[in-house]
Amino acid sequence: MKERQILLFKVIETLEAIGYICSDSCFLGNTCLDFLARKNGKLLIIKVISNIDSITESQAAEMLKLASLFGASPVIIGKKRRLGSLEDNVVYNRKGIYALSLITFSRALDGELPSAESDRGGYFVNLDHEALMGMRKELRMSRKKVAESAGITPRMLYDYEIDKSKASLKVAVKLEKIFSTKISIGIDIFSVPEIPEDINSSKSSLLNRLALLGFDVFPAKKAPFSGIIKEKKEIIITRKFTLPVKLIKNKIALLKSIAETAETGAFIVSREKHKNIFGLPNIKEKEIKEMKEASELFEIIEEHTAD
Repeated sequence: MKERQILLFKVIETLEAIGYICSDSCFLGNTCLDFLARKNGKLLIIKVISNIDSITESQAAEMLKLASLFGASPVIIGKKRRLGSLEDNVVYNRKGIYALSLITFSRALDGELPSAESDRGGYFVNLDHEALMGMRKELRMSRKKVAESAGITPRMLYDYEIDKSKASLKVAVKLEKIFSTKISIGIDIFSVPEIPEDINSSKSSLLNRLALLGFDVFPAKKAPFSGIIKEKKEIIITRKFTLPVKLIKNKIALLKSIAETAETGAFIVSREKHKNIFGLPNIKEKEIKEMKEASELFEIIEEHTAD
């Protein structure tokens, strides 16, 4: 079994062990996600990749787009980078997405957020600047004395106290030793990105038609579906199929599983005569072309869901 698949199964096992519901997995390496996981309103979009430096710009951009639309946290889990193995309790930023080891991810799920981030020059930590200044004043220590003990300049310590710069991991450890308390701030790897601006940028005739009906349209090229449509707070994922049903059963099942985990709607577009295929509403492209209002799509989805 490939290294990535082994890691993927371990990630799913880790999540399910603490009560997460995981969608079916997409095992193709070039997609922007492998699966979704949900627990108590928290939704994660997971991409498992052996070498985190192999994530592409297009994969990362689409992963961020989907995360913002679903209100999910995008996370890359890997084993190594170009320079070696991933360190535990350290996060690596890859094209705007946090990447980390399985151990670091598991600890974060338990509430132990990583404190160090890899960057040029080493590992760096965000300090609780108010606690740092407060502890120093409480102990009646001058900046000069603390700086000398930590091996830095008073100016550097001042920058930490006004939250102007990050400290190296080595300096953070020294400062925590000086004050005998934790002053590093955990990195929230479960943050949700903002909604992207590239609405209605699809070249797909289907999605362009839905945009004309008033939907916000977000094309997807690296996902197990071809696009997301949004109308007010309603989000629906869709995919157009041209192959016979018997050849796409697994792809439809994956689409359905992702929609259920993300708690969104879903429908497929195909030439099949059945109104419902493997549990998903099936709509002909001709029916969409004949629609005059967005409400008609919701009506036909409801009708074909009950079929």
